[in-house]
Amino acid sequence: MSTARVESLSPEPAHHHIVRRTIEACHLAKEAAGAAAEGIATGSAPLLNSLRQRERDVDTLDMEIDSAVTTVITEVEPAQARELLACMKFMISLERIGDLLLSFANSAQAAAGRIDSDDTRDLTHMATILEKMLTDVGEAFSARDVARPSTFFEPTPRSIASAILFFSAISRIPRTLPARPACRSSS
Repeated sequence: MSTARVESLSPEPAHHHIVRRTIEACHLAKEAAGAAAEGIATGSAPLLNSLRQRERDVDTLDMEIDSAVTTVITEVEPAQARELLACMKFMISLERIGDLLLSFANSAQAAAGRIDSDDTRDLTHMATILEKMLTDVGEAFSARDVARPSTFFEPTPRSIASAILFFSAISRIPRTLPARPACRSSS
């Protein structure tokens, strides 16, 4: 007969589950930003289309976390309650980023082939910066390292302007661009 002990696996505490799911949402948003960057750079419709499912997944996690936090928050210690509120705030931002990236993908597809190469390069660069920021913020949140974000993102006027320009640009890309006027011959 074996003398090995069998330890029962206790279920994950609810607040740990919520934090883990928030980190998963950050990872999904980072993947969406990466897909947006690559999709605009290459003109890949499948990559831009993949943002639709990623946005749905982030929305689902947002609803799950919102519901779970409202149920669990009164049953945890104050430090855990603050962590749960941070998860909710984080999810609000991630859900908004997902919405904006989906709008960007829809607009980019509608304007396919008619976006200036300089604009394509700039949008790709900005989406890549967003992807890096989401990676770093997700890792800092996961490690509970509140000092870490300031080491990768110091809010300089230029970085703030870049973030504002990116979200402004992706929300204003016209769904349809006017047809370019035909060149008239000089005869």
